[in-house]
Amino acid sequence: MYQKIDSQKTQQLYWNYRQHLSKERIKHNGSLVKEVAQRLQQLSLLMEIISALTVREMNSKTSLIPSIELWMYVECFYYLAFRTRRVIKSLPKLSSFESPGIRDVRNHLLEHPEGLKSDLLKRSFSWGKGGGPVLKAQRHAENALVFPDAGLYANYLEFQENLNNLLASKSL
Repeated sequence: MYQKIDSQKTQQLYWNYRQHLSKERIKHNGSLVKEVAQRLQQLSLLMEIISALTVREMNSKTSLIPSIELWMYVECFYYLAFRTRRVIKSLPKLSSFESPGIRDVRNHLLEHPEGLKSDLLKRSFSWGKGGGPVLKAQRHAENALVFPDAGLYANYLEFQENLNNLLASKSL
């Protein structure tokens, strides 16, 4: 089921990064640096809300399919995570940051499902397994392997781990 993802470590590493920018007088856009800090907190909060809704719905005897509320929060999470990813990549020393799961779900399953590379127009949503809520879960056989969604929890964990590794590697 849901693996608790420690966002505190990411927030601490990012705080160290912010301190490093100031201490070393590295040119940066202060508004964007602050935006990332706030977005990381928002992502953490959204994940808590999504996790609670998922547990509630999976334990409900009357709910066989995920609610529109849960689906909405999951889609909101991807849009917010993508924005966070984009801003992180614009910051000094962090341009190599990538989160393929977040990027691909936002680009190919949410924002451009009609694209030549995806053509995944059928809207569907499921709880998934250990990876968490999955978008575009129901597919035609020919599209089964086109930009598969590993699940929200798996994608968020990848986002966190990739950012943590990058921040830690900078020896801030």
